[in-house]
Amino acid sequence: NHRRTKPILPINDTENPVSISQEIFDECEKLKQKILSLTNGKSDIWIYRQELLDQYEQLILFDLDYAIEKKIEHDLWTIVFKNEISYKQEQLKENNQHQVKRAEIQTSLQNFYEYARGYYMKLLQNVVHSYNFENSICKLTFSLSQKRNQHSNHNRSCKEASMLYFIQHILVHVGDLNRYSNQIDLAKTFYQYAIQTIPCLGQPYNQIAILHEMKNPLSLLTPGQNQLITTYYYIRSIAIKVTFPLAISNLEKLFIRLKDIPITRYEQQPQNDFLTL
Repeated sequence: NHRRTKPILPINDTENPVSISQEIFDECEKLKQKILSLTNGKSDIWIYRQELLDQYEQLILFDLDYAIEKKIEHDLWTIVFKNEISYKQEQLKENNQHQVKRAEIQTSLQNFYEYARGYYMKLLQNVVHSYNFENSICKLTFSLSQKRNQHSNHNRSCKEASMLYFIQHILVHVGDLNRYSNQIDLAKTFYQYAIQTIPCLGQPYNQIAILHEMKNPLSLLTPGQNQLITTYYYIRSIAIKVTFPLAISNLEKLFIRLKDIPITRYEQQPQNDFLTL
């Protein structure tokens, strides 16, 4: 609500594209360091985050290959969205005994999830249109037959690998936002889309494993399909071309929890429960 004027750098068509990308990136880095120097909860931190969001988007739409090389997609998620989410989640814990305040924070958090989901879906559409890229997964998430946006006339180009990676990145984080909102089935759908986009990257498999640990909070107390499915997806996230490192520690934690379950809990289960695994 207190957004500053959108900071768009003038782009001279005769200027070297690499120098333009570097110029935008340098502006991003200045804003990034400014944000990192501020304490969460400060009234002006979100204003700077919005400015950084605009600069990141400009770089992504101008030179996706360069943006991926500089890991812009990671900083966009972490600095603009994840840090704010973590701060609000921590506030929820701190106000656990204050129901009115907790309700206010919860509402604010849900609104932020909705805003972030909308932003990422719009960004996905803008990027795909800007680089004139068609993909079957994108067609499932929005209609490419819609009127081209203002970026489509630039006829930008990028490596297909950069585009697919960026699409998967967005799909994973939209899945995360749905997971935070306890929209489990919708989260899984986006994780599955991410897997279909690039099957050899491990992160979406790890996220699905987390979902199966969430879906039934008692799943670790009874032998059932969730335990096996969770284990499968963690292993799938590890035994793949590009391993997702956190899946290793997540699998270890899962096995530790399973080890601590008394064997008597298994002995009490009907034989059919084991056969259905």
